[in-house]
Amino acid sequence: ENFLANLPNCVNRELIDFAAIDFLLNFNNKPNRKKLVRALFNVHRTRLDLLPLLARFCAIINLVTSDVAMELSQMLKVDFKFHIKKRDQINIESKIKVVRYIGEMTKFALYPRLEALMCLKLLLSNFQHHHIEMTCAFLEVCGMYLYNCKDSRLRTSALLEQMMRLKKAMTLDSRHATQIENCY
Repeated sequence: ENFLANLPNCVNRELIDFAAIDFLLNFNNKPNRKKLVRALFNVHRTRLDLLPLLARFCAIINLVTSDVAMELSQMLKVDFKFHIKKRDQINIESKIKVVRYIGEMTKFALYPRLEALMCLKLLLSNFQHHHIEMTCAFLEVCGMYLYNCKDSRLRTSALLEQMMRLKKAMTLDSRHATQIENCY
């Protein structure tokens, strides 16, 4: 409990690396890993600065045991699909957190690139309101990574072109148009 309470205080690489090693040496058992997955998933929606560090933490843990990364990825996928199906126009911070987290996990190869591209495709299928902001947040985090990987470059390029065609076909407010241009 003390370890999990101090995890949000790890705000740089050295601290997060030390915390991962500490967890692996002192707390690595199945019940603690389950608690860790819940703690990693339940990071506060306004603490977007922690997401790259927590993905790094998860990648270090993944070198020894892969169940933490798999469970966290599954939880993120379920939460993403929940937000897509719900189609409400509230809780934008939670939606942004989920897509940014998926992006960070994708960069550490903890979330499959193909599934990340499917998330992007789902966002583009209903490209309005919060989905525009979620798409831009996702592309800001891992768009360059997906574009530079050989196996995902063509699909990423096609999805980016689809996004630009949707932007041209729709009448968007200037904020959304600027967001799309910047992430492209």
